[in-house]
Amino acid sequence: MKIPSMIRYTLGVILLYLAITFLITSCKSTAVTASKPVKDPYQTGANSLLWEISGNGLTESSYLFGTIHIIGSNDFFWPTGSRESLAKTERLVLEVNMDDLGDAMQIMQKSKMKDGQTLENLLGKKKYDKLNSFMTEKVGMGISMFNSFQPMLLMSLPMSKMIDGETVVYEQEFTKLAKDSDMEIDALESIDFQISIFSKIPYEAQADMLMQYVDDFEGQKKLFNDMIDVYLSQNIDSLYNFTAQSPDIQGFEDELLNSRNEDWIPKIQEMSAEKATFYAVGAGHLGGTNGVIALLRKAGYTLTAVN
Repeated sequence: MKIPSMIRYTLGVILLYLAITFLITSCKSTAVTASKPVKDPYQTGANSLLWEISGNGLTESSYLFGTIHIIGSNDFFWPTGSRESLAKTERLVLEVNMDDLGDAMQIMQKSKMKDGQTLENLLGKKKYDKLNSFMTEKVGMGISMFNSFQPMLLMSLPMSKMIDGETVVYEQEFTKLAKDSDMEIDALESIDFQISIFSKIPYEAQADMLMQYVDDFEGQKKLFNDMIDVYLSQNIDSLYNFTAQSPDIQGFEDELLNSRNEDWIPKIQEMSAEKATFYAVGAGHLGGTNGVIALLRKAGYTLTAVN
């Protein structure tokens, strides 16, 4: 694979995972269990990744779908009604439109740390060498060209190694279906915005998360596959619980989840009023008090599970 295309893939497709996948897979595997409940009055009580948005003046229903972004091809599935619901709409809206990522080298520049900071300076020689060996083993290339990248971005590089066999990206699959139908494709966020979210997390904290990821990769792999099992159950509440219990997300909930969810609501309101729209976002954004389902209900919409 040529370097520019690897950068484009890493900073494009994988950036879609920044809130849920990065933070869940960077937490200590012994600290999170999907079965331990989080008390929350906004439990959905339904096993469904697909939700119909109606009411509040809408003349046509829109739909909200929770993705896991990356999954093994053996586990990939289309939940009941998902393709049919997409076909009923006129527009697909993702977190980021993969067709609008721009030049890979520009994305690379925006992904760098400020003030000339480097991973080698942040980590010290011993940890830097360990990280370099890890990436060489898992990815097939060292990290010299990524030395100035924000640490959390590097967590995406070996992500595919957490899944045995071929992988599938839900956003890409929905995009293919939309293009086949000449459907409009839009986004809730820009790639610039998603990269900027990382900058709100101190580089030192990012570096700590990265090295936890490296030091316990097999544990992170198991945790990631546990999350896939929860996803396959289509239980939005369990996915929310899984996320909420991550020790590493605590302190960054607003930047990674809550503020983004709140910013999406007026956009979803405007787009849904214009035309029937199918929204596909990370499933971890759907549940909880500040989740998209609860926020849309608070705004006056009816959210109904499709299953």
